[in-house]
Amino acid sequence: GLGRGNVGVVVARPGIGKTAFLVQIALDDLMRERKVLHITHEHPVDRVRSFYDEIFHDIAIMHQLSQPQMVRLEVERNRLLYSLLDEHETPPSKRGGSSSISRIEETLKFATEVAQFQPDAVIIDGFDFALADVAAIDALGALAKKLNCELWLSAKSDGDDDDTTAPHSASEAPMSTPNPLKPFFDHLSVIVRLHPETDDLTGEARIKLQLLKDHDSEDLSDLHLRLDPTTMRVVDEDLSPRSKQPKDPSGYHLYSGGARGAEATFGACAERWGMAETHFSFGEHPFRERQRGVRVLDETELARGDFSL
Repeated sequence: GLGRGNVGVVVARPGIGKTAFLVQIALDDLMRERKVLHITHEHPVDRVRSFYDEIFHDIAIMHQLSQPQMVRLEVERNRLLYSLLDEHETPPSKRGGSSSISRIEETLKFATEVAQFQPDAVIIDGFDFALADVAAIDALGALAKKLNCELWLSAKSDGDDDDTTAPHSASEAPMSTPNPLKPFFDHLSVIVRLHPETDDLTGEARIKLQLLKDHDSEDLSDLHLRLDPTTMRVVDEDLSPRSKQPKDPSGYHLYSGGARGAEATFGACAERWGMAETHFSFGEHPFRERQRGVRVLDETELARGDFSL
């Protein structure tokens, strides 16, 4: 693992899933009742929260959590989200230089001194290593040690670093280290790379986890870890994949208005699959196209709908 007082980085080309990967790390901490401060340079708070909600929902379904709402409430109590995204012109170093470090320090000071929030892990998403210098990375390392927390960053590679096999020692930056990180290799504890690939047997897309640095360890052999590119969940070779066969249609029900267009198209699809459908409507509805499963609302029900609307 990364360990308290250390700085780790997840690096990948744009759009591969760095934010989702960091959220997975954060949720692993949160579900072990550790506190996480998530700072983003790229998204508003609501967008980051949606990452957590989607991935937590997936975890709750896969692991059949008995009380998911209580677990989610505990997760939210132990999590603090903060966005450094703004619409105003700011210095070009806002995501990697001295001004960025100052804003991160201010955020951490607010969290620890004002909000009385002592994080066990700090996530900094969207840090720009192309604009950073060694002093900035060392300042983050000092913060991690001062707070006795793990600190994770995300970094964008330029997409030209496709060599994942070049051998190296732990004391030097390997050839496969993406360019933005090479100057900082000695100042980081762990570097994980996300690399898209295609499964040779199934032809399915996968995200490969490659360990580029693990503290001072010389053993950087293949992790044999692959992620589902949709859910960013680990693909476990010991578990059978989710069935792609159609599920029992009787377990599904379409509720709609049955109007011409998308609703009618969904209704026709439901009928082809043998699903039940209910289309709420009213007398003399001029645009209703579906006739199967129509439920005409009476005046009292329509009045309730008017009030709710």
